[in-house]
Amino acid sequence: MKMQAEIKESNTSGKLTLILLMIFFALPVIIVVAMHLYQVHPKGSSNGQLFSPAIPITLNNGFVTSSGKQIDQAFWGSRWNLVYVAEQCGQACEARVHEVRQIHTSLAKEIERAQRVLIASQANVDALQKQFPDLLIINQAEAVASLSKQFSQHSKAQQGLYFVDPLGHLVMFYADDIPAKLIRADLLKLLKYSWAG
Repeated sequence: MKMQAEIKESNTSGKLTLILLMIFFALPVIIVVAMHLYQVHPKGSSNGQLFSPAIPITLNNGFVTSSGKQIDQAFWGSRWNLVYVAEQCGQACEARVHEVRQIHTSLAKEIERAQRVLIASQANVDALQKQFPDLLIINQAEAVASLSKQFSQHSKAQQGLYFVDPLGHLVMFYADDIPAKLIRADLLKLLKYSWAG
């Protein structure tokens, strides 16, 4: 009698465990299907201006950076690009470029997934290059004109920070008044959920 009671209790416990496992694995699927049927779409948030859909940036062959690196579609380097665009890189520009370096450095183990680019039309960038050795500077007049036009026509701003994805698409824009910590928060989110770069 005692043995039958133990077997019955064991069967009941096993059934309960099986039901709980089925609920555990089926519940997420049920939630996703319900969200799809009722068109519930979670809203993301960002601190910058999102370009949706992303806008391809055209790079003309023959342009080079101030350090002699060829500018072509491979220029984006399969990385996320933090591109700062300025007409002239004066004091405010240098301060922002420094902040972008701090953001980049703070990525720690993700640092290789991003690179920094400055687009500015000034002939002498030796001091900037010395201060920021790993910064890619595009200052060739034709390249600056072509790229600045492509960037600014979508943001309606002459100066600011852009995120360009590893495939060369314009994704985000940040005006100079957006604090670096908010830009960093967006970049970390991007790197966390991005399969590219």
